[in-house]
Amino acid sequence: MDISAMRLVERPEGHLELEPRPTPDELSAYYRDKYYGSRDGRTPYAFGYTPEELEHKLLQPAEAEHVWGRPPGRLLEVGVGEGFTLDYFLKRGWRATGLDFTDDGVREFHPPPGGRPDHRRRLPASRRGDRGRRDL
Repeated sequence: MDISAMRLVERPEGHLELEPRPTPDELSAYYRDKYYGSRDGRTPYAFGYTPEELEHKLLQPAEAEHVWGRPPGRLLEVGVGEGFTLDYFLKRGWRATGLDFTDDGVREFHPPPGGRPDHRRRLPASRRGDRGRRDL
């Protein structure tokens, strides 16, 4: 994938999109080699954090909740990673949904009791494209 030949294009809906779009094979190679940085099946999440680093990971969601300043609402987190933000809001009564390319980080740091995370389910056809309101 030649990044130098790509550019960001603003779409009428208001979002930016990469052009030309990478192929599925190019995206797989990118995430495998660059984003996750591993060819041996290990993820960058296979390590621990110091107590200070863990505390720092909760600063951003705490700040967002403080700025929100209202009772818990609905949260959509795109790019859940290790799940610290999602876990923070769920523990405070938010109706939170998280999306990510992989569940490696969540499995490492926030495994669900008794099994696989339910975020791996596909949305039912009636909910795809849901334009429902999200507070954060």
